[in-house]
Amino acid sequence: MAFYFKKAKNKPEGKYLLTYFLGNVSKERKRKIKSIASKNKLKIVNLADIKDKETYVADPSEFIDYVNSVSVFLTDSFHGAVFSILLEVPFIVFNREGRLPSMNSRIDTLLSKFKLESRRANNVTDNNQIFEVDYSHVPPILEVERKKAYDYLKEALNVKDGI
Repeated sequence: MAFYFKKAKNKPEGKYLLTYFLGNVSKERKRKIKSIASKNKLKIVNLADIKDKETYVADPSEFIDYVNSVSVFLTDSFHGAVFSILLEVPFIVFNREGRLPSMNSRIDTLLSKFKLESRRANNVTDNNQIFEVDYSHVPPILEVERKKAYDYLKEALNVKDGI
């Protein structure tokens, strides 16, 4: 899938770990993030952290650039997981913490549909698993899902074939 995006202004030159957490980030989770970064010599970039103003102001196009160039993406966001899958980058999905609405059921459905349940944080148990994601089975599933969406829209909008 081709995406067009502009280069993020503040993206690091070297390898980095990207975080995008909409819920709270516990001390335990912060330790895990720092441990992964340290073991793999990755700079940490936090997209949804207002304390990190340089990346917090990233626009949607820059968001895609950050995800597209990452070594590993850690998130509690449904859309973060979607873009990871579409761009075929290593990612780990965490449950959302805090008072924001949980997106866990949507994420569970997404991971199940694309047979990527292994990307749940509790299923990634060693350092090698962080970067090993088999996406070979995803394109046919994505094609079926796109066709379903296209057919639904054609029917809902009463569009004839060929238009």
